[in-house]
Amino acid sequence: MVVPDATHQRPDASHQRRLAVITGAFGGIGGELAKQFAAHDFDLIVAADHPGIHDASRDLATHGVRVQAVQVDLAEPSGVEALWGQILAAHRPVDAAAINAGLAVYDLFATENDLDAEIRLINRTVLASVYLARLLLPPMVQRGAGRILITSVAAMPPGPYAAVYSASTAFLNSFVEAVRSELKGTGVTVTALVPDATDAPLFDKAVVARQGFEALIAGTDHAAKGSTRDSLEDVTVRLPMPPAAPSGEGTTRERHLAAGTRTRARALGHWIHRRWWSR
Repeated sequence: MVVPDATHQRPDASHQRRLAVITGAFGGIGGELAKQFAAHDFDLIVAADHPGIHDASRDLATHGVRVQAVQVDLAEPSGVEALWGQILAAHRPVDAAAINAGLAVYDLFATENDLDAEIRLINRTVLASVYLARLLLPPMVQRGAGRILITSVAAMPPGPYAAVYSASTAFLNSFVEAVRSELKGTGVTVTALVPDATDAPLFDKAVVARQGFEALIAGTDHAAKGSTRDSLEDVTVRLPMPPAAPSGEGTTRERHLAAGTRTRARALGHWIHRRWWSR
């Protein structure tokens, strides 16, 4: 396991732009976040396990910024270490990082799940996020400046038929809140990006990424916009509550979506209650 050494993070005077690291940067929220950083004049180190990350990096470079692509599997500790090696090789301080690498597995945990797939999910979503954050934070704290955004999709409610995935995102939400508290007064912040499930109707990854980027730069505790959770009128008008799928009927994914929508409806009720009583 790598032990972070802040002395490797000396800035190069020839570089005027800030540097951002984005994982899970091929498509999805990670890809949209990379576009936000590039549009705001950050040089980038972008990572993903898909070979398309190299094409994505060339597209990002059209913003006039420097982009380095790292194809790496963050489900393995060696993948995190390989990415960290590339960060150190840049000989520049990391000003911001967006940690998005994760995956979802839909199953009935007790009887249908692929345990290897679930372990891989935990490794990529939880362990990789914690490991990379632990490597990035010491140099930031030493400099007294830095921003980290951790994406934790659907972290608020439990998710039947995606029990491990939902638990892993809830872990990240708790992790961010605790570390953020520990960092008070250091000049470094950690922000949670917690939109609703990315397969939900009305979900707009570009909107989520923009608002997540703005929250990151502002150093706020979380961003949860651009999804059904914060579109009350749209939710109440366009999202009728599906009936529960009888046991054994429908695909695992269909049962997950039905259960997830009912859970989100309950979460919406809690949201309305909190907003009303906080007025």
